[in-house]
Amino acid sequence: MPALASRVAQRIAGRFSFSRSNNHSGAEVPLSCASWCLDTKNYVVHQQVVYQGTVNSSVVRVAEVFKPAITRTCPAIVVVHNHPSGDPTPSPVDIRTTEQVRKAGELLDIELLDHVIVGQQRWVSLKERGLGF
Repeated sequence: MPALASRVAQRIAGRFSFSRSNNHSGAEVPLSCASWCLDTKNYVVHQQVVYQGTVNSSVVRVAEVFKPAITRTCPAIVVVHNHPSGDPTPSPVDIRTTEQVRKAGELLDIELLDHVIVGQQRWVSLKERGLGF
């Protein structure tokens, strides 16, 4: 699983500006949460931003996280979000959200493979750290 988290983090870090230093306007970038849908071989077949929050918070509705995977009949997802501060350290809310998404996925038979938090040139896999899994 570390290879999957690394692949996801590298891919997403190159597509989004998550910190003030990468944002040409100099303003804080809002928190974004994406759901990445994977096929049976763990290839990303779809990625969709499911929430755009403020510079320091986002309210995530678990049903919205799974909607792209359900409509595409994908057996697994990876949740990815940024910390605009640049520090990818998981918060207690991040850990609780991971637990809620994992439990909902068990009911839906859609596996949560990982929850990756991306910061400035760093990332954290909650799966690797055993947080929420």
